[in-house]
Amino acid sequence: MIKRFVFQIFLGFFCFSCVFLFGQIGFASFALYALLAFFWRYKPDERELLLFYKTGNTTMGLMVLCLVAIHFLQDQTISGFRVGDNWLIISANAIPIIQGLVGLYFFRVAEEV
Repeated sequence: MIKRFVFQIFLGFFCFSCVFLFGQIGFASFALYALLAFFWRYKPDERELLLFYKTGNTTMGLMVLCLVAIHFLQDQTISGFRVGDNWLIISANAIPIIQGLVGLYFFRVAEEV
């Protein structure tokens, strides 16, 4: 499961760079998310399912906060990258990065207990 979340983080940054470099054509890199099916080969136990659902709920809450932040930063320009013009790129790539980080956090904490 941890490999799945590491893959999501990597893929989020990879898709963001593809869209940033190639524009609309870079959105084709989102097709790589189909590879996530290969990281879920066994039947998870109850603890893993609970952590996975907890990860999803926390990701949704953090994503709402991210969207609010994007809304308030619409007029800001960061290194020539205007947030208001690229809100879709930022929000679409924030989802897997946030979910990967939250999933790694929950699963690492669960391993320590």
